[in-house]
Amino acid sequence: MKIRNLKIKKTVAVFMCIMLFTLSTGCSELEGLNIDTSTFFSDPVTQVIEAVNLSEYSTANEIYNEKISGNLELEKEVESQLSEIISEAIDSYNNGEITYDDVAIILETIECAGIYNYTSLLNSYTELENLQESKNYYEEAVLLEGDGEYLEAHNVYSQVSSDDTNYESAQTKSEEVLETLLEKLIAEANEAVADSNYEYALYTMDRSCR
Repeated sequence: MKIRNLKIKKTVAVFMCIMLFTLSTGCSELEGLNIDTSTFFSDPVTQVIEAVNLSEYSTANEIYNEKISGNLELEKEVESQLSEIISEAIDSYNNGEITYDDVAIILETIECAGIYNYTSLLNSYTELENLQESKNYYEEAVLLEGDGEYLEAHNVYSQVSSDDTNYESAQTKSEEVLETLLEKLIAEANEAVADSNYEYALYTMDRSCR
């Protein structure tokens, strides 16, 4: 999304420079500059993408149906750019740069516009939902670890997805909580032996082996 918005801002900036130059030189037309300005106003793909970025799905749908539908080259370009927008949005969510709701709004806008392959869109929804579930697992595991529920924390850390940016941390923490749990059980067993509570010591060591 940041890359797409930057491109749009650069385009607007260039156009403004052209206009300022025209006014400062007293020119009434831009033809003498040999610059094609039609893309600033009439590029339908750019118009559709801009409408999507502004969450104006009805505008995107109208432009698409009037100026793009039936033109395979333009249809593929729209699909390619929308795929890039979706991919960038999900990556940004994964990296903590935007929220789940931010991505959901983008997907819902594209869905309502009716200008993107439904199966691909459904896959994107699934990818987003899986990431959210994974990140919830990670947060839950951190809380369990903080409460001293080490075995439960280990089990939940193990459910963090490999696509999640928290995955490597989850793997490391999963091993750490098991080590902490083992140390805790051994300490309890030693204490039980010192108190001649051999039955509890055996019970504790049995737990440490599971």
